[in-house]
Amino acid sequence: MENNGLIDATQGGEWYSIVSASFGELYMLIAETGMRYYETATQFTPSGATFAQPSDLLSVIQVYWIDNTSTGTRRTLHPLMVSERSRYIGRVGGDTERYELAGSTFTLYPSPAGLGRTYELIYIPQPTDCATLTSSDTIDVVTADGEEFLIWNACVKAHAKQESDPQLAIAERERYRTAVLEWANLRLFTDPQRRMVLDVNNDNWPYGYVDDADFWNRPR
Repeated sequence: MENNGLIDATQGGEWYSIVSASFGELYMLIAETGMRYYETATQFTPSGATFAQPSDLLSVIQVYWIDNTSTGTRRTLHPLMVSERSRYIGRVGGDTERYELAGSTFTLYPSPAGLGRTYELIYIPQPTDCATLTSSDTIDVVTADGEEFLIWNACVKAHAKQESDPQLAIAERERYRTAVLEWANLRLFTDPQRRMVLDVNNDNWPYGYVDDADFWNRPR
């Protein structure tokens, strides 16, 4: 199919777009499992209570206030629910406790009284646009199964353009989709996610599991 001329194979042509769409689907498969593979972090010092989201933001993982820049101590900021807005809007000064992402803008609550405080955003960026890449560029397909998923997924899309039978390509794509998802969900099989936060400063350490939903923050 590469040489039949039906799909443009020149630099940045339709084949590149097909591969880009297929990589985007692979990327989302991995990201949606919560595996934290495609993840990055950025630090910033806003000039006020608001700041623009990174241009490549896909999804927020966590926002921190860096309490001590010399030691790197961080304090977790929690997302502001709509029902909490009346408690925080208009408050100025004190420690930042919440953040809100509306549209493409982050807002901090309470509004910082002073400037110069540093924050850190951990997030999942948008997938790479493969249509803009050159033959010397690389993309991270995570595993060998991920590469096969990308190839067969691109093959399915190419069959649609050619109006030929895609059944074999669909079967192979789904086989490798299953393999990718199984690996993503088993990547941390020796360290499963805890249902409650482990508070290392709790007096009952190492049994100090703290349920954030508990008003009194009692260990479990």
